[in-house]
Amino acid sequence: MSKREGRVADLGFGVVQSAYRKLESALGDRGAEVIERLDHSPSYCRRVAESLIALMVRLRLVRQVAILESSGSFVVADNFRVNLNDPAAKIKIGLLELDVNLLCVGVVEEPMEAAIVGEFEPTEEMTLAEILTDLGGADLVEMRFSQIWFLLVSGALSMDHSNIFFVKGRLIDVYWNGKHWSMYTYSVECSLLKDTAYRVFSREVPKLSAFQPISV
Repeated sequence: MSKREGRVADLGFGVVQSAYRKLESALGDRGAEVIERLDHSPSYCRRVAESLIALMVRLRLVRQVAILESSGSFVVADNFRVNLNDPAAKIKIGLLELDVNLLCVGVVEEPMEAAIVGEFEPTEEMTLAEILTDLGGADLVEMRFSQIWFLLVSGALSMDHSNIFFVKGRLIDVYWNGKHWSMYTYSVECSLLKDTAYRVFSREVPKLSAFQPISV
């Protein structure tokens, strides 16, 4: 069992709510006994709470990735396009779902600032809404096409998992099929992520101590 800790006060509502439901179910008839002990021992309370919350964190921080600043505007459609017949292409894109194309048309992004983005993997099945909640909300998670492009051309994306991004209010799934990159898009309301074989990228890494592995 991995050793992780988290301060309850630092955790998002979705994480705490998930932990509470699981704790309530696990305690069963012993709930009153444990609660009484928690009431009379602050140190025991803190130790138990931190250990339990840490184990309930549903998204594990895999790593943080540095994105370098750029000096020019980014014309999305000029880069995100099927290019298998282009020998000068920096990366091979073999499939762009229609909705991805529509998201790209006419979009020009301002020069990109340097940033540190987080790459997370789930420890259990989650809906897209749960992912957004646990990472602090869409405003903190949403990324730009230029940031995704940087991760693609720098080789930072996993070739063994789907790479999930939130862009312009939509989910974009970027994955390697063995020969080229493919991209699909879905609405945030859908619940297509039925397993844990994917990585989620967030523009900002939540300042949750439970995401940081340390000894307990």
